[in-house]
Amino acid sequence: MSELDLLTTQNQMTLSGFMDRAPSSTLFMATTNVLVKIHGSLKSRLSQVCFDHPNTARMEKFAKKIALLEGLPLTDDQIKSICVSVNGCFRELLIVLERHANNQRSQSSVQQNITPPTKPA
Repeated sequence: MSELDLLTTQNQMTLSGFMDRAPSSTLFMATTNVLVKIHGSLKSRLSQVCFDHPNTARMEKFAKKIALLEGLPLTDDQIKSICVSVNGCFRELLIVLERHANNQRSQSSVQQNITPPTKPA
């Protein structure tokens, strides 16, 4: 969900007024997955460009490359589950994969602290 989705109608109307006062050379860009939540006064000031929603297979391929590069021990089923859960949002996919990497680093650090040092012979 984009920040624009979280704006109230009043805030969107305030943003519309701000856009009207900006120099004509100013370019505003907004993204959303929920166009119906954009108030008409704001929507009328924006041009709409639609992009294909990424499919799960494309996201899985991307996630597998990241998992390989980061050394994340994720199974194909885990990667598929992650990709389905983020519903086509690559930003959310990266956040979830980063959490997995951080958890793995934490577990590795805990293991190193638990393992007693070996004594020289």
